[in-house]
Amino acid sequence: MPEVRELREALPEMSQAPITGIGMVASRGSAPQGYEILNSDDNVEADLWKDKMFKSKTKRYLCVTRKPNCTLGVTTQGEEASAPGHGDNVVVDMKLVGEKETLPVGFMAVQDTLDTKEPALQKKRLCVKLIPRDSTEVAVCDVKVNGRARQPPPHYTFIGELNSMGLWFKLGRVPKSPYRMVRGPSAPQLPTPTPSPRPKMPPRQDSAPLPALPSRFDARLDTSYQSQAIYTSAMSAMEGVPFVLHERYATDGNNLRQYEIPHIQLKSFKEIESEYDYDFLTERSAAAARKPPAMS
Repeated sequence: MPEVRELREALPEMSQAPITGIGMVASRGSAPQGYEILNSDDNVEADLWKDKMFKSKTKRYLCVTRKPNCTLGVTTQGEEASAPGHGDNVVVDMKLVGEKETLPVGFMAVQDTLDTKEPALQKKRLCVKLIPRDSTEVAVCDVKVNGRARQPPPHYTFIGELNSMGLWFKLGRVPKSPYRMVRGPSAPQLPTPTPSPRPKMPPRQDSAPLPALPSRFDARLDTSYQSQAIYTSAMSAMEGVPFVLHERYATDGNNLRQYEIPHIQLKSFKEIESEYDYDFLTERSAAAARKPPAMS
């Protein structure tokens, strides 16, 4: 795709491997092997758990890994995923949505902590998108927790805010995967058999012309005839039923003689005018009586 190619050319080369997994832990000392806990930009522990209680014991820390074939503690549409991060996948996008919002298409939510299996966040869900490494040229290469400074880091994309701290991620070019499938030795190629020469046919003895091929018009007529023959050969449900009138409506010529057809006299236009003439005298007199008297 040209858009992906332009984005890849505009991004810097990764100084380290792309991120393959993102999770949340409740204790800084219980991160899984291969995961790195993130601090804020001023090197202060980035506790993402928002609690109104002063000095709350509940803590949440964001951790990432660049190790291939990792296992994430994420869910898809509310169902626990056993190992959705398996395979050589990389993170290509991150979003922060509300707890009751629909999970974005293609994303997985960091639902529970990796160490205690408790809810990862309050009222929000951190969502990540994973795709195979060999199918993309751009992936997330770094994640930052921005504490005091509100200025966006250069080349970083804003995810959202948790406990007054901003989350940012940075995209970079994906280097070639060092884990490639080694192909086994190829099977020995069999020798290609030499085709035997075609036998020579004896010359034709007769000189009669070959029959002419049917034209396109003849082929169309033949097809039309075949379809018509198939249609007419089908049996109908009324096949063999005689067409007979009900005896109630069956009459003969003798019965028609007892009916006398009345004679209709045709009238001319003058006769119709003289017979149905109407002068509207009553209506005119009634309308004249309702007129108001003229003012002098």
